[in-house]
Amino acid sequence: MYLAQAEIAAKNNGAAAQELPLTLARAENLGLRVLQAKTEYLQGVLQAKSGKGSEAAIHYRQAVSILDSISKEEGSAKILERADLKSIYSDAQKNSH
Repeated sequence: MYLAQAEIAAKNNGAAAQELPLTLARAENLGLRVLQAKTEYLQGVLQAKSGKGSEAAIHYRQAVSILDSISKEEGSAKILERADLKSIYSDAQKNSH
């Protein structure tokens, strides 16, 4: 995920587009839902930068859905207060329409 994030920052969108689905598949296989949410968010960012707003919104909604689900689990009520997740959640909510 961090490699894809760096590729997006360096405007290497093709490389990021190849890395993100692999990261998402790994996260899903391992049950790493926070990583899934972050990866979905980055896919939204990438789609938005590519001018694909409707596709970006799908990924943003998925990120919000995953984070909402995590926050409803016992003992995880404050997870959205984490600085990294708070900014992702807020931005994804704003851009999910």
